[in-house]
Amino acid sequence: MNSDSADHISSGDTDSAGSIFSLRRLFEITTLVGISLATMPVLGFASQVLLVVYLGTLYFSEAKTRIAALVILALMYPPYVWLIWDISDYPWHGYRWQWIGMVLQLPGLLADIPFHPLPNNLFAVVTSLATLVAFFTFLLLARLSRWALLVVSPMVLALSILNSCICLALYRV
Repeated sequence: MNSDSADHISSGDTDSAGSIFSLRRLFEITTLVGISLATMPVLGFASQVLLVVYLGTLYFSEAKTRIAALVILALMYPPYVWLIWDISDYPWHGYRWQWIGMVLQLPGLLADIPFHPLPNNLFAVVTSLATLVAFFTFLLLARLSRWALLVVSPMVLALSILNSCICLALYRV
C-alpha cells in the first residue's frame, strides 16, 4: 500500500479522490464537532452555527478559498477584542457574557437596526444571516485574484473596526 492511500479505505463506489472513506476527513469532522462542543457553554446557538460554517469553509474548501477565508476571518474579528479586554473595567456579569455569546454574530449586528427590537430568536437569525452574507461576499471577491484579496482585506478590516466601534457604543448604553 503506498503512502498516499494509507489513510483511505476504498471499494465499490468512490468519490472524485478515488476513496469512499478518508481517515483525514473523519478526523476533520471530529475536530469540527469537538470545537463546537467545547465552545457550547460560552457561545450562543447562532454563534455556534457560524462557527461550524466557518470551520467547514476552512476544512472542506480548496486552497485558494481557504487562504481567502483565513485572511477575512483574521481581519473580521480582532476588532471585537474589547469584549474580553475592556479598558474601562466593565464588570464581568451576565450582560457581558451575553455579548461574548454572540461575538460571532457581531459583524451582522447593524442589520438588526431597521427591525429593532426583535425577539431573541429572530435577532439571532437576522444577525447571523447578515454576518454570513458579508463573509461570503468578501470571500467571493477575495477569491478572484491576489490583487482582489489585497483590495478586499483593508475593506474588511476598516468595516470591521467601524462596526466594532458601533457595537462598543451599543454595549455601553
